[in-house]
Amino acid sequence: FLNRQLQFLEPQEILRWCITSLPHLFQTTAFGLTGLVTLDMLSKLEVPRPQMVDLVFLDTLYHFDETMSLVDRVRHRYPNNNVHIYKPAGVDTTAEFEAKYGAKLWE
Repeated sequence: FLNRQLQFLEPQEILRWCITSLPHLFQTTAFGLTGLVTLDMLSKLEVPRPQMVDLVFLDTLYHFDETMSLVDRVRHRYPNNNVHIYKPAGVDTTAEFEAKYGAKLWE
């Protein structure tokens, strides 16, 4: 049903529908191109509430420094969007993570 309702709308109109229909909407992001474009489109929509969509970022502790810098830039550019960062419990660095779980957890 929803696909039929939304299939001919522009992306901005679909996002507007999401914001008004799903009040606790959030966006997971790795701060790649599609996530940033979606965030920018959301920020430009005129909606009745200033708090738009919270962002959820999973910090694996293995992201490039540039990615972490981008998180700060996004917070500055889009102050109405909360950025929630989740890291592995009990560790703050890759060294701590590897000491606790091993260097090659995936093996």
